[in-house]
Amino acid sequence: LEENNIETFDTPGIGYVEDLNSVLKTINDDILVVSGDLPLLDGEIVQKIVDQYDPKKIWTSIIITNKFLTSLGLESDYSVKFNDQICNYSGISLVNSKKILSLENLDENYIVLDDKRIAFNLNSKKDYDLLGTA
Repeated sequence: LEENNIETFDTPGIGYVEDLNSVLKTINDDILVVSGDLPLLDGEIVQKIVDQYDPKKIWTSIIITNKFLTSLGLESDYSVKFNDQICNYSGISLVNSKKILSLENLDENYIVLDDKRIAFNLNSKKDYDLLGTA
């Protein structure tokens, strides 16, 4: 990444949330947060997500309906109720760090995007086996 002039950050390595928070404290810009375990992620879906960015909102999480997730044979431990349905986090967020005053009690917005390219995240052997059928 550094060879291609992509800025990298050293973090304490405590955990995902703690490391993300330490990076967000140092950036004053618009940020696309993506977890590294989305093997189907491609430029087309990233562009679709970025096109929905609203800089007036501090934090927007991209979520997937539980109905769609289970139709793919997947499950998640991280869910939220939104628009009267259970949805699951994709690990993708759009963040306007210029508006972050504190990392506590941020107003979180949601965009539902039922797409297998962001639904499949590779955390287990079962996920890997399911990925082969996608």
